[in-house]
Formats: sequence, C-alpha cells, structure tokens
Amino acid sequence: MKMPQTRTARVVTASRQDDEMRLHMLACARSGESSGSIGRRLNKGTSFARVTIARIRDADLAESGEDSAQVLRHYPQVTS
Repeated sequence: MKMPQTRTARVVTASRQDDEMRLHMLACARSGESSGSIGRRLNKGTSFARVTIARIRDADLAESGEDSAQVLRHYPQVTS
C-alpha cells in the first residue's frame, strides 16, 4: 500500500541583519521611495522590496489582532 505524501513546512529564520534590512525598506517606502528604487539600491530585483513589504504587511494583518484599517495606515502604498 502506497503511503500518502506529507508536506513539511520550511521554516526560515531571519537574522538580525535581515530584520534591519526589512525595517530599512519599510522606512524608505514610507518616505516615498519606489520599491524598484529600493530593490536596485540593495542589489536585489526590482520587485524584491514590493514583495517583501507585502509579505510583512500580510503577516502583520494576520497576526496583530488589530483592526485592519489601523494596521494598513502604517504601510505605504507600494509603487514599482
């Protein structure tokens, strides 16, 4: 009898340096810098900052327990 495949979750632990980079990206985006510009400056792809900020925002919305409008007002409208 063939056993069903199970999936294992991949856990990625961010370093302090990774956290600092993400906070810096958020600050730059909040000050009006485009995500493409942030990505290029960090020697990453042009969509890197946009995707990273969206993932942080989505995790914040899912886990904060606060009203979504309150959470979203702290995030920029990310532009490419």
